Amino acid sequence: PVAYETYLLLGVDAFENARPQVEAVWLAVLPSDHSTVEVIGLPPALFKEQYNPETGLPISTIEPYLRGAFAGVLVFDRGDIVELTNRLGGVWLAGNQVDGEGLLGFIDSADQNQPREVLTRQAAAVQSVIAKMAASGTRINYVSLFDGASLMLTDRLTLFDAFSQYYPMRTDRVRVRFRDG
Repeated sequence: PVAYETYLLLGVDAFENARPQVEAVWLAVLPSDHSTVEVIGLPPALFKEQYNPETGLPISTIEPYLRGAFAGVLVFDRGDIVELTNRLGGVWLAGNQVDGEGLLGFIDSADQNQPREVLTRQAAAVQSVIAKMAASGTRINYVSLFDGASLMLTDRLTLFDAFSQYYPMRTDRVRVRFRDG
């Protein structure tokens, strides 16, 4: 039987802030047969009050959304996202090539009072990064892109081993979706 493990990918505004604010909550679900990756966005507002800059989110807050075992946490701030996107050479988004600042601008242009709109733009950004990784093939070591995470609450070798199973990236093996409630 296929077993699953889930990684929590958090996006915060800036680690320099005394209390960084949660802006994105995504789960990466990896099956033991390495056939696919499911990337699931959750409404950040559900988790804003539970976030701790040193430990991430309490497991109990994301437990209802987990599939299989909880494997670890990666936390990126806005600067990390800009760096990651720029290291990829930018991405195509809504018909335009954008750098990291442009990617954040696209996400930020959503009405922040409309969680579905925010998640839709975040999902488009995630898909554009995945597409760029796939188009880059073996020319880019995308596992090293996780080095940009400001906070990694998981065993580094385990994380790299899990994600290296998907190298080179293929878009037909990745499903991006979100839950807006």
